[in-house]
Amino acid sequence: MRGSRELAFFLPAVGVLVADQLSKAWVRQNLALGESLPPDAPLRLTHIQNAGAVFGITANPIFLVLLNSAVLLFVLLFYRRLSSLALRASLGLVLGGGVGNLVDRLQMGYVTDFLDIRVWPIFNVADSAVVAGSAIILYLVLRGKA
Repeated sequence: MRGSRELAFFLPAVGVLVADQLSKAWVRQNLALGESLPPDAPLRLTHIQNAGAVFGITANPIFLVLLNSAVLLFVLLFYRRLSSLALRASLGLVLGGGVGNLVDRLQMGYVTDFLDIRVWPIFNVADSAVVAGSAIILYLVLRGKA
C-alpha cells in the first residue's frame, strides 16, 4: 500500500517534468522565437520566452525562484500527510509543473511557453499540470473527498 501511495505522487510529478522539458526543448530547437506553427490556426505552437510570473506579469526573477521553491518545498513536506491517492496524484501534477518551470528559470532566467489558443496567454505543459492539479485538489476538497 505504501508503495502505491508514493507512486501516486511521484509518477505524475516525473511524467509532467519529463513531458514539459522535452516539449520545451523541441520548441526551442524547432521554432524561432516568436514563430507560430501553423501560422494562422486557432490552436498553434508559438515560441515565447516568459521572464515574468503568471500571464507574463513582470516580477523580480529572484523573488519568482524563491516563491516557486517555497511552494515546492511545502508540497514535498505536505504530500505524506495525504491518504487519498487522488489528492496525492493531483499534488504530484503541481509538483511536476512547478519543478518544470523552476528548471527553466534557474537554467535560462525565463520560462519557454508555446501552447497558444489565442484567447488566453501562451502557456506550457508545466502550467497546464499546475492548473489541472490545483483544480482537481479544489474539487476534491469541496466535495469532501480530501
